[in-house]
Amino acid sequence: MTKFLRLTRYSCHQGSRRRTRRAGLMEPFRPAIADALTLRLFAHRMLSKEHFIARDGGIFLNPEGRRILLHDFEKRLRRPFTSLRTGLRSSLRAEIDATILAFKAALDGEPFAPFRLQ
Repeated sequence: MTKFLRLTRYSCHQGSRRRTRRAGLMEPFRPAIADALTLRLFAHRMLSKEHFIARDGGIFLNPEGRRILLHDFEKRLRRPFTSLRTGLRSSLRAEIDATILAFKAALDGEPFAPFRLQ
């Protein structure tokens, strides 16, 4: 889904160099979701090294760690706040949906303003 939610703004070919700038629709949500969730789970010691396992050359959450992460993730998406876009109470889930719909409209020429965090 992340690949779908990325938009290539421009690509320039200069000799052998290729510069690509991507503006991910999900990037503005990163601080509100991924960064805040990671800080909360470790600062409050909800996740620890016991929740991780090493396998297949990587480090993964064990089933209990995944349960904790997903529970807090869903809670974060539902948490109400005042939207800068509308001035009304909203949730991150609703703002993600609104951003996707606004992006779809932008493909047809409507103006697009990404999500902004207070």
